[in-house]
Amino acid sequence: MLEIRDAFLSVLRLHNFRNYDRARFEFSEKVTFIHGANGSGKTNILDAISRLYDGGGLKTAQAKDAIKISSPAAGWSVRADMISQEAVYDIFAGLTGERGRKVLKIDNVSAAYRDVSNITPCLWLNHIDEKLFTEDRAEIRKFFNRAVQTLFPAFGAALSDYESAVKERMRLLTGERTPLDAELSARERLAAEAAREINRFRTAFLENFRDCYRFVAPDLGEEPRFTIEYVCESDGVSAAEFAVRSEQNRGLDARIGRTMFGPHRVNWRITRECDGAEAAQCSAGEQKAMMLIILCVLARATAEKTGVSPLLLADDFPARLDIARQKRFLSYFTAAPGQVLLTGTDAPGFSVSKMTTLTPQSGVRVLEAPTLF
Repeated sequence: MLEIRDAFLSVLRLHNFRNYDRARFEFSEKVTFIHGANGSGKTNILDAISRLYDGGGLKTAQAKDAIKISSPAAGWSVRADMISQEAVYDIFAGLTGERGRKVLKIDNVSAAYRDVSNITPCLWLNHIDEKLFTEDRAEIRKFFNRAVQTLFPAFGAALSDYESAVKERMRLLTGERTPLDAELSARERLAAEAAREINRFRTAFLENFRDCYRFVAPDLGEEPRFTIEYVCESDGVSAAEFAVRSEQNRGLDARIGRTMFGPHRVNWRITRECDGAEAAQCSAGEQKAMMLIILCVLARATAEKTGVSPLLLADDFPARLDIARQKRFLSYFTAAPGQVLLTGTDAPGFSVSKMTTLTPQSGVRVLEAPTLF
């Protein structure tokens, strides 16, 4: 096993980001609980951090939507000091006001999101993720696609290749011109190769998840035990068989306007071990606990695979959790590797070692000049 090392987010600076004009936040403890009234900007702090890792951020919104409404022409910027065992990194993400161009830099050098993840990965849980068990299954697929890609970055490329091949195939099938068989076969072969990779990564993800779950579950004591599996008709199908099946489905796919066979048609199932109940049938508190456990397991799996403990973000952490559950998870967060940032309307009514609290207003008092593009 790799030796696990930690990186630490020590300072976060915001300029013209959502409800913030200028703000500076300092983090000193392993767990930080950000509390305040609705609309005070708690989630926006987590969203700002996530913009260093993903263009859509924790709120899954376009970059232009993060600009402060009162200053639309100014763009926005997020700057973080990240301390690792090797160095202190200056990480900058922003959107220019004139052309709406996204900028990402590490130590003033242009970078990619994966470069930030190499310093310390980041995992998050938002209000959309908490509804996965009761919402459309498409959201569950998106969540697990993100989870698989966290452990296996190449999964994202395979998924993109597959989607591009399927989209081009559907364009040919539904276009005015009758496509040549060779044109369709070429796209189907590309989709088949990408599909094989997608299924391979999903299988490896489940193996990693189950291995790490066995270590995490005992530390959370009374929390519900559950199993995760996925069902996909194309799983285990060779690339040659996949291409044949795609050819056979051309008429059907053309008539209904969508592809009816492939790894995109996957169903993830989470069931409670004690009685086999699906997550959608469990209580809201159990569902929230399951999502937090998944986050904890992914954190351990990520640390074991990369050698770096990830930064964890959990929005509205206390929602639907009773006090006993809140204490269990906070105790786990303070003992496990990695830094954790949580939000909630009210500060916890109990003390936890290695945890501090702050409010959105604590950073707004600082009026230092922002660093622009």
